[in-house]
Formats: sequence, C-alpha cells, structure tokens
Amino acid sequence: MTSKLPLKGDVFDYIRAARVVPGETLRIEKVWNLIRFYRVWKASLSVDASPVKDKSPWMTFSAIEFLDRFLDKEKTVFEYGCGGSSLFFARRARHVISAEHDPAWAELVDKEIGEAGYGNWQCRVVEPTHNDGQCDSGYSSRGKSLRDKCFEAYAKTITAYPDKSFDVVVIDGRARVGCAIHAVNKVAEHGCFVLDNSERDWYAPIHELLKGYGWKRYNFFGPGPYNRYFWATTIWRNLG
Repeated sequence: MTSKLPLKGDVFDYIRAARVVPGETLRIEKVWNLIRFYRVWKASLSVDASPVKDKSPWMTFSAIEFLDRFLDKEKTVFEYGCGGSSLFFARRARHVISAEHDPAWAELVDKEIGEAGYGNWQCRVVEPTHNDGQCDSGYSSRGKSLRDKCFEAYAKTITAYPDKSFDVVVIDGRARVGCAIHAVNKVAEHGCFVLDNSERDWYAPIHELLKGYGWKRYNFFGPGPYNRYFWATTIWRNLG
C-alpha cells in the first residue's frame, strides 16, 4: 500500500509519510535514503519538472540509482511505456526498444530523443483494439479512459525477439500482467526485470509468476520524483 499522508515539503512530514505504510519498517538505511533523496524529491515537485524534461524514469529514486549502476553501453533495454525513461536508458545503454500504445505521446518522445541526439532508440507503437468482451483480463487496463480497450497485441510486442534478448525489461505501461507473462523469458542471464508500482494489489500475479523463477528480488520502496506519496519499484535479477 502507498502512503496517503500528503507531504508538505517539510523533512519531518516526509519521514513520517514512510512510517505510516503498513509492513514498512524505518531501518537506519531507509532513514539515510529518505534524507539524501529529500532535496531531489522536493525539486521534482516544481511545476517545471517532468520525466521527459528531466530525462528520468518515473520510478523510486533508489530503483533509478540501481539501474544507473547496472547499465552500460553493452546492454540492451526493452520497456513497456516510453517517456523520460526512454531518454534515461538511451543515454546509458547500447540499444533501447519501447512499446507504446499512444502514437501522439510516442511522437513527442521521439522529438525529445532526436533533440538529445540519441540514435539508439526504437519505438514500436501498438495501439489497443476494442475490447469486445473476449479480451483476457491480463490484457486490459485499469485506466478509466481505456477500460474498453484490449492490449493483447501491445503486450505481445516483445515476443518478436528471441528469449534472453534483453539485459533490462521494464514493465511500466498498460496491461502489465499480460506484458509480464510474455516478457519474463526475454530477460538475459544476469539481467533485470523491473516492475514499477509493484505494491499495487492487482500486480500480485506478477509477483507469483516471478517466484517460480527464483530470481533475486530487490524491493525499492520509498520516495520518487513527481509524487507526493511513496511507492515501490521492484527489480528481479536473473542470476542464471
């Protein structure tokens, strides 16, 4: 569960927000993370800040740090949902492929990628189809404006690539349960499988799926940019 306590920009309220989350204890290392991320969190609440402008994933700060350390110019990335993360990955990885359901948003990100001078990004736009009632629940979206859409083709975008093709696979777009089912076998040995907003109850099937693989799990709960609540980004590492 995420914290519902509104943050007021005060460091003490900021720390108290973490304490109200069930199941999350405030260990010494967590206190240190809260303190050191406070300034960047506060700056991200500026009206001028955005993931695309900041070239940043919309994940928790500790998960962003993990990925920053993990990535290098030999690694490849596949992500569901493009945006600031695309710019972040393109700067650090050899090749980045994004699956995006919104053509207008993909065009905007493509413009930003071009202006940044990154030539290693490819976006595959796969729009959803009408949900005629036959769409599996794993391919549906909880977004109010998208509940009549089916994202099966979008979720299956990654199936065009061989197993173990990507060093990082990010599930941060629509129909995440369906995406995860098709994406998990595409993670290379020693690669990372990333699920943002992983504390949400409806992503429990993804956690169950990954249990069967026995990969090392890192749960990065805490502050992240642009939000006044704490949430979780979970990363599983395929150690072979």
